[in-house]
Amino acid sequence: LNFLAPGAGGIAKATLPIAGLEAPRGDAEPRTAMHARFPDRSRNHGGGRTVFTMNRKPVLGYSIADIRDGKIAESAISVLRRLRSMVDEDHVNMITMRQEFFKPDYRKKLWTADYNQRMGRRMKLRKLKAKFEAEWNQWMRTEGRSQGLLEPVRYDGPKLGSYMTK
Repeated sequence: LNFLAPGAGGIAKATLPIAGLEAPRGDAEPRTAMHARFPDRSRNHGGGRTVFTMNRKPVLGYSIADIRDGKIAESAISVLRRLRSMVDEDHVNMITMRQEFFKPDYRKKLWTADYNQRMGRRMKLRKLKAKFEAEWNQWMRTEGRSQGLLEPVRYDGPKLGSYMTK
């Protein structure tokens, strides 16, 4: 890494930290300079260090194509598929439904809290159903097999094709 240190004549001089310091740390010029908000420093109120601004657009995820030997080794559809799989669809649905009609801020907060509670209940029921199905499948693999419930049942009765509607 190069660190820029002010050199003679206003030219920045690149130095490596490994090379050692030419002067004791206390006597060296600072490598970063703090400036007030206004460069002429005529305003004595406000100013000081400002928070840096981010100018990035909000995104839900990034997906970068696989590059090998300087060429893209992945189709654009595959990149978009991976990008779409990263999107939180519940959140997108919530935002879409919330913005369907105008709501003041306090109603937005109430609506979002209500939606999150509904989603939490659905997630809980989905987890309970998955747990029940996993336990049922485990029981069928162990006890059900020993009772012969996994064996197919042969049907020797009359043909049922005539009872089917067309």
